[in-house]
Amino acid sequence: NESIGGAPLSDIFRDTEIPESLLRSLSEEYMIGSFKNSKNDPFLILKSASFPITFAGMLEWESEMTKDLLPLVKVAHDDVELSTTTKPFEDSVIQNVDIRIARNQRGNIILAYAFPSKDTVVITTSENSLRHILSELLKVRTIQ
Repeated sequence: NESIGGAPLSDIFRDTEIPESLLRSLSEEYMIGSFKNSKNDPFLILKSASFPITFAGMLEWESEMTKDLLPLVKVAHDDVELSTTTKPFEDSVIQNVDIRIARNQRGNIILAYAFPSKDTVVITTSENSLRHILSELLKVRTIQ
């Protein structure tokens, strides 16, 4: 089963601790990209087949997510150490969308995710890229 991104999600998340229930709740439709800001901020946009399962799975994955996505995080934050410098995820809001963010010990955001709609999850490495992606996704939702 080939995805839009090229590789099946199971290959993308092969060496991670992503919960099986979360992986099963995601469709094969996804996007991996980079938002050019002052530096490159990589992002993932995932499609959910079941919001309640995906939401619960994301919360469960938080304890390992920064470590699992460290290659992605290091593109934007080359000085990030493994989980010893990462605080637990916390709640925040951007553009009226609830988000979860992980910060390093200096308080800088190193990973953030949001559900701009019940079937979409955005994961990225900075507040600016999350703002931009949410803005673009919310424009599309408004037009439809």
